[in-house]
Amino acid sequence: METKYKILIGVLIVIGTLLVINEFVLFPIFPSRVSSASCALTQLSELTDRSKLIITGVAGESEWVTREIEVGEAAPPPGEKSIETGKRKIKQIFTDTTIDIDTVIKGNYNKEKIFATQLGGCNVRLNYCSTTSVFSEFVKGKEYLLFLSNQYEEDIYGFSGCGGKYEIRTDSSGEEIVDCYLPDIENCIEKEIKCPEQEGISDGVSEEGAESKRVPCIERYVLLDELIKQIQG
Repeated sequence: METKYKILIGVLIVIGTLLVINEFVLFPIFPSRVSSASCALTQLSELTDRSKLIITGVAGESEWVTREIEVGEAAPPPGEKSIETGKRKIKQIFTDTTIDIDTVIKGNYNKEKIFATQLGGCNVRLNYCSTTSVFSEFVKGKEYLLFLSNQYEEDIYGFSGCGGKYEIRTDSSGEEIVDCYLPDIENCIEKEIKCPEQEGISDGVSEEGAESKRVPCIERYVLLDELIKQIQG
């Protein structure tokens, strides 16, 4: 065999070895995707019951990590019997965000920081992203109300379910408020706000010249203090 072919084979073997090490030791080259159905909002009472911790805090830095998680086999097609094949472990990308805790509303946690993790994120080294229907990035410096349950590691918790993450905002009077997403939140305030501009519509008149019926844009929110009372009550 000619020397150049030996060198080529040697290079290919080295590359293959590095790829195997990368895949099974360092991090997955192509992390498996978990299909995720659209997430239906639950009741606040149910979300509160299933949460080990409920906190308010300010988001810090976020970083992606890979973890092994256990998943069941896919559901069989309609009309076919399911076969118990057990569960398997796959590697997934998660995004961990540091939260500087302001208040612990429910649960026992005496540290100043906690990590909120969610399935999805980007492997910047490989320019690869994987997200789910409920993935939403934290904004550094913003304050959130978090319902946390699944504990992956010490000080690392996942959301309790849909509606497990609320951004805390401040209204014009300086009150801290949270949007009313969940169906059984009490004392929601409805306020008409300026609608975002829509292309082709200006002052209630369409491009064709016909007057369009103005539909008001409504903001629904609850005072944070009122929501905390409902959670604790």
